[in-house]
Amino acid sequence: MANKIVRILHDDAPAEPGNRGWDGEWKLIDFRDRNVCHDRRIDIGLRRKFAVGLAFVLFYVHADGAFYIPYTGAPVDLKPPDGYLIWPHPASDMGPKLPEERRVDAEGFLGEYNAYLHGEVYGFEIAYWFPNEVGQSEVHWGHYDRENMVSAIIHELAHGDTIVIEDEYNIFNAGDVPNVITVVDSVDDFVDEDAPEPIPFELVPRPPRSRRYLDL
Repeated sequence: MANKIVRILHDDAPAEPGNRGWDGEWKLIDFRDRNVCHDRRIDIGLRRKFAVGLAFVLFYVHADGAFYIPYTGAPVDLKPPDGYLIWPHPASDMGPKLPEERRVDAEGFLGEYNAYLHGEVYGFEIAYWFPNEVGQSEVHWGHYDRENMVSAIIHELAHGDTIVIEDEYNIFNAGDVPNVITVVDSVDDFVDEDAPEPIPFELVPRPPRSRRYLDL
């Protein structure tokens, strides 16, 4: 059991999904990028990928500032697509085997990509609080999905912990916390009256990363 502060942070330098250096990521080809000459031809190999759920056409909705996969997921004659989402790895590296299951996986990646476009990528910090000092804190960056970040936060907490939540983005709240963890309003609720003033957090600046912003 411990007293902890959970602070939600905005990740102002996230890596672009598809270029994070992770194994097994989809590749998004954005035809709206006028600085790149894209080959839109659909050869036999790409046509096969469309048929088995290893590639999808994308449309971009300006009102939402987001890409989406149309209901078919394959090339249609309605209008030219705004991009392709392609699995660039061997089919055996894809966990899901059915096209409809692969579409779910692709839409999960697309959700992260749209969060990146919107600047809605976050991190969290957990600091141990003792009666006379603030203990060591740990910062976890690069969360593109709220549900996954909430799960990661809960994983870092322990049965019987008492926590204070500092979240100006309204992402993590007391309703996300299991009953075995107590949420209090402020550090005054678990700090002795004679304790000194809180020591301010000093986050180590992150090194700059190259990133590409797209017009929404």
